Amino acid sequence: MKQKTTQELSIRDAAYYTVHEYAPGTVALAARMKLNQQTLCHKVNPNNTNRNNLTLEEAVTLQLMTEDHRILFSMACLLGYFCVIQGGAADGNVTTDIAQTMQDLGDMLKTVSASIADDRVTDRELREVDHAVLQLMGDLNHLRGRLADMNEATRSIRPVTLHEQVHNKARA
Repeated sequence: MKQKTTQELSIRDAAYYTVHEYAPGTVALAARMKLNQQTLCHKVNPNNTNRNNLTLEEAVTLQLMTEDHRILFSMACLLGYFCVIQGGAADGNVTTDIAQTMQDLGDMLKTVSASIADDRVTDRELREVDHAVLQLMGDLNHLRGRLADMNEATRSIRPVTLHEQVHNKARA
C-alpha cells in the first residue's frame, strides 16, 4: 500500500497509522501508554464513532512516545497551518546548511514554475508546492538554530572587553 502524505490523512487515519505503524508493535505501545491493547486499537479505529475515542492528552502522549507526529500535521493541515520543527541544529557545518537551503529554494522555485506553466494549479501540484515550501521552511529553521547555537557558544567563550570590565565595576 502506498503511504498517504499527511495532507491526505484525516485525523482519525493519522492516529490509526501512528499506532499501527509503531515498530515495536501495538502491544508494546499500549503497555507504555498504560492501556489495554484492544482499547488502544479501538480508540484509534477510524470507524469508531462511540465515546471511547482518543483524548487530546492521549494523542499528545501517543505522538511523544512514537515520535510520529502525523496527528499534529493532520490537524494543522485541516486548520490551514503548517508545522515546522523548532530547536537547535545538529552537528555539522553552517556553509553546508546554507548550500542545502539554497538547493531547496531552487527546488521549490522549480516546483512552483512547473505548477504554473499551464496557467493552472492542480491539487497534486499544490501538494508538491506545499511539500517544497515546508522543506525550505525546515531548512531555514535548522539554519537559524545552528546560528543560535553558535551565538550561545560565542557568548560563553567571548572574553570580556576592557570597556565591559570598567562598566561592570562601575555598576557594582
